[in-house]
Amino acid sequence: MTDKELLIKYLSRFQQAKARITELEKLRQRIEENAVTLKGIDTSSVKVQTSRLYDKVSAPVLSAVSVDEQIERIRQRLPVLMNETAAVIKILPLDFQGWTVLYLHFLSDRKLSDIGNTISVSRSQVYVLYHNALDTLLNNSEIREQIYKYKQRLIDKHKRHLKKNTNVGV
Repeated sequence: MTDKELLIKYLSRFQQAKARITELEKLRQRIEENAVTLKGIDTSSVKVQTSRLYDKVSAPVLSAVSVDEQIERIRQRLPVLMNETAAVIKILPLDFQGWTVLYLHFLSDRKLSDIGNTISVSRSQVYVLYHNALDTLLNNSEIREQIYKYKQRLIDKHKRHLKKNTNVGV
C-alpha cells in the first residue's frame, strides 16, 4: 500500500465508522423484525442449555444486544475519529481549495464527483485539488509520522488476527 493510499485509508476512518453504524442499524432492524415477541410468555422455566425455545427466543435478543453494543462502541469513537481527521486536514492552508475538497469529502460525506458544484470548479479540477492536497499532507513530517504509526497499528492488528485464527484449532 502506498503512502497516499494509507493516508486516504486513515482519513476515511470517520466515514467508514458512520457507514458501519448505518449497516448495523439496518441489521438490528432486520433482527427486530424477525424476533419473537416475549410479551405474555413466561420465560422463567426456560432451560438455558437444552431448550430449543430458548434458542429461538434468545438468539435474536442476544444478536440485537450485540449489535447495539457495537453501535455504541463506534458512536463513542466517532468524535475521536472526526477530530483526528480534522486535525490532519487543518494542516492545509484554509485558502487552499484542496482543504475544502478534503473537508467536504472526509468530514461531510460528499462524493468527489459532487464537490465541484459546491466550490465552482470542474470535476477534473476537484480530483487535481484532492491529489494535490494529499501530496501536500504527505510532505508534512508530522503527517508522515502519524501515517507510519497508523501503518504499524494495522500491521499489528493483522498479526493478532492471524495469530488468533491459527490458535483456534489448537
